[in-house]
Amino acid sequence: MALINSDFIEKYQLILEQQPHSKVFAPLAEAYRKMGLFRQAKEICERGVKANPDFASGRVAYAHLLVEQENYESALSQLKEALSLAPENILAHNLLAETYLHLKRPKDALKSYKMVLFLNPQHLKAQKAVQKLESLTADEYDDDLFALKKLSFSTLEDSPDEPNIEEIKSRPSEANQIFRDRHFSLIDAFIARSDFKKAQSCLKRAVQELGELPELIKRQKLINRNLHPTANRSAPTEEGFSNKKKKIKKLEHLLKNISFNEKIE
Repeated sequence: MALINSDFIEKYQLILEQQPHSKVFAPLAEAYRKMGLFRQAKEICERGVKANPDFASGRVAYAHLLVEQENYESALSQLKEALSLAPENILAHNLLAETYLHLKRPKDALKSYKMVLFLNPQHLKAQKAVQKLESLTADEYDDDLFALKKLSFSTLEDSPDEPNIEEIKSRPSEANQIFRDRHFSLIDAFIARSDFKKAQSCLKRAVQELGELPELIKRQKLINRNLHPTANRSAPTEEGFSNKKKKIKKLEHLLKNISFNEKIE
């Protein structure tokens, strides 16, 4: 049983009592789960997810509990919903991969681990999982393969493979570039799929993290053109009308000259 700070538990219990719809249900459920209090964890997860259906991290916490209770199909449902809300949630992708392994769906697990690497190319556990999954043929998916499920969600929370956002931002320019590229790649992936609403959502988060970079402004314009195609049709300006009149006058003058020349001939 994991040792949990009692002050932490009491603090979040009090908040949840005073504010039943608070999002603190997620860390509190995680604490209960680590303490082996599965019934209490499930109760607050069910209430919390119902009160906060758009809170992706809450669904991930609930899914983690469901995986631990071997309720893999329900966990799968929660994780898919979480990723529809937050496509860049790397913990959800990793737990999804682990869940697929429990369900003996290695091809789906491979896709999820590759998504983990897409979001963090330096993720060692995902690298090892992808190497092993890609090295096996269909008839080699035996019980040994599914030992990969030991690449658990809980170890990821404290894993050095998963750098903190603030730590990345404080590192030298090379690391900052990696951090920026992760944002750009995710936005571009949704643009390529013509999922402009999710691209817009990712772009907003990128602006919050990185500021209004020229690269983000370009992507914003592209997204806007596709989300609001009619709004991009600008109304004719006075200058446009003036240029049109000048062209008409030139054409009229040209026609007069042609007509005059024909009469002379």
